[in-house]
Amino acid sequence: MELRRKKLQRAAGKIVNRWRQMTMSGPYFTWKNNVVETTRLKHAAEKVITRMQQIAIAIPYSIWRANSDAQCQQRSVLQKVALRMNNMLVYKAWATWHENVLEWKRLARAAQKVITRWDNMNLAIPYATWRQKVLETMRLQRAAGKVIHRWGLLALIVPYQSWADNADASKRLAKAAEKIVTRWKCMALARPW
Repeated sequence: MELRRKKLQRAAGKIVNRWRQMTMSGPYFTWKNNVVETTRLKHAAEKVITRMQQIAIAIPYSIWRANSDAQCQQRSVLQKVALRMNNMLVYKAWATWHENVLEWKRLARAAQKVITRWDNMNLAIPYATWRQKVLETMRLQRAAGKVIHRWGLLALIVPYQSWADNADASKRLAKAAEKIVTRWKCMALARPW
């Protein structure tokens, strides 16, 4: 048992030496001193309380202690409330900033759309006028084609019409000649009688 305790003490000594060499040794010794001081204060407080209990001052001390505990608790609650309020303010500020950033991005996109539309309109206006001119030219070409076609038909119709008129006149003349010939034949046949 003694040997084991010595091993543990050596191991603890090594750990303490390492802590001393490291930057963590300061908080350890502060903690150790606080523990020693707290223990000493507890023993002293117990002695004082024992003495006060023996005297008539024990009752006001217990009231003071209860009030002190209540104040500590209230202070703790108020610190939590203040921390929550501070966190809420930080959150609201963050949320407002985030909303502002989103709004600026939305406005930038809208402005970019407007600028793009203006650019497109500036590009589209010459295109639209060119397109209108092309469509007008195509319409005029079709109209001119119809006129030329009509003129061509008229140019064909006039000789046809004159041929048809001549053919009709020739037919009329031929019919009239046939009638004359038939009459002459009838007259020639009728002479001997």
